[in-house]
Amino acid sequence: MSGAAAVYAVIFTASAIGKADDWSSWSSFVIRLMGQSPRFLQRISRLVVPTVEMFAAVVLLFRPGTGLLLASLLFLVFVLVPTMRYKHLRGQPCACFGAIHHTDVGRGLIVRNLVLACTALSLGIAAPPRLGPIPLLAVCSAALALLTIVAALKLRADARTFSMQFGLPLIAREKERS
Repeated sequence: MSGAAAVYAVIFTASAIGKADDWSSWSSFVIRLMGQSPRFLQRISRLVVPTVEMFAAVVLLFRPGTGLLLASLLFLVFVLVPTMRYKHLRGQPCACFGAIHHTDVGRGLIVRNLVLACTALSLGIAAPPRLGPIPLLAVCSAALALLTIVAALKLRADARTFSMQFGLPLIAREKERS
């Protein structure tokens, strides 16, 4: 049981790290995925997905039964969302794992995520979930804080790159404003 949970933890960790490493591809995918959604929802989604993936990885390592149920829920979302937007996303890169692994949105991606969801659900049901609130909360809070810091640094780096394309580094622009 814990071996399967560890495999799922590796999947979620690789996915979150891949998104942070190739933030521009992940951001572009979220924009395409969310279509005409308000910009603030797109920004929130870009941060929430990798954060939840890291949270799931931590839960999988410390409470495998609960983590597998959470993993099945996440993979179900990863089945439903591309299925609902299939017409608009088919054949486009999904950036699920950033630069670590390239996958296009298609039937293969949806079937893969469905198999992962069903497997995690089966294994999660077989192991009754136990949640130890204090140690689990502390570890998850630390993981969320770390991922938030990494995401903030990545966003700042992307902002600098974007700003430099227009001739001035971000720091110089900030000094001009003051």
